[in-house]
Amino acid sequence: MGYEIRLRVVIPKDAYGWTRYKVEIESASKRRISGEAAWVFGSFYTGSLDTFELELKWNPVALISLAFSGERNIASLPQGSFIEDAYRTMLGLNISPDLTLSSIVQYETEDKALGTQTRLRWTIMPSSNLYIIYNHNWADYYGSLSQHQGDWKRGAYETKIKLDYTFQF
Repeated sequence: MGYEIRLRVVIPKDAYGWTRYKVEIESASKRRISGEAAWVFGSFYTGSLDTFELELKWNPVALISLAFSGERNIASLPQGSFIEDAYRTMLGLNISPDLTLSSIVQYETEDKALGTQTRLRWTIMPSSNLYIIYNHNWADYYGSLSQHQGDWKRGAYETKIKLDYTFQF
């Protein structure tokens, strides 16, 4: 028996080591519009995996940042081949140097899942931060092969509060 990484794609139990390589081009993030593209390739379990990444960032004003990205994973294995895609949108609001609000929305084609993370960070003093994080996920309940496609089911959701505080003495 092995580990099923995708429907009907079972990886035999064994010790695996991956060797991965990356080719990347990136523009300066200090510009109002910037971006990057990457190709990551190499071994993956008993076969190979190619990952293609694209990201476009836009900073219309100092207080706001937007980013749009996509990722495609193409796996070729003796047990089966598959393609998975993920798409992300990120919004950042820099309310002040000590207070930021950021949100990420991601859709994954493999699980037909949509997820969000919203994070508020308040720097109380240097090296001391308060974070309030809200995560929420939804999934296409019936999957892409069903006549009920598009019936979304509420998944996991959680709120976390984290305090990092540095004591100096």
